[in-house]
Amino acid sequence: MRWFKQALLDLIVTLAILLLAAAHFTWLEIPLMVYTVFVFLMKLVGWSNRELLRRMKKAPVPAPDWFYHLLYAVNVIALGASQRWITSMFWALIWLVSWLISRKLQSRKAK
Repeated sequence: MRWFKQALLDLIVTLAILLLAAAHFTWLEIPLMVYTVFVFLMKLVGWSNRELLRRMKKAPVPAPDWFYHLLYAVNVIALGASQRWITSMFWALIWLVSWLISRKLQSRKAK
């Protein structure tokens, strides 16, 4: 469970998304959208940058892929259910790019 500290921010963001979707905490919309765009851009940079991929591969105890798949699925579904289509689309793209990064990392480990 050492990876849990690494994934704590992602868990907090998912809880904030659930609060926005279920309890209509509309004041969370702007900070979540800014964070979402930032994460999306960082994922794109990570996916396209070989040096960052090399560093990710050497991460001490990465969180398991299933944990992020679960969080991203919850984010996409909650945002879609609350009709926040743009933010939901960004989280779906974050999920896709994360999967692509994971595949790249796995293929490099096999080499």
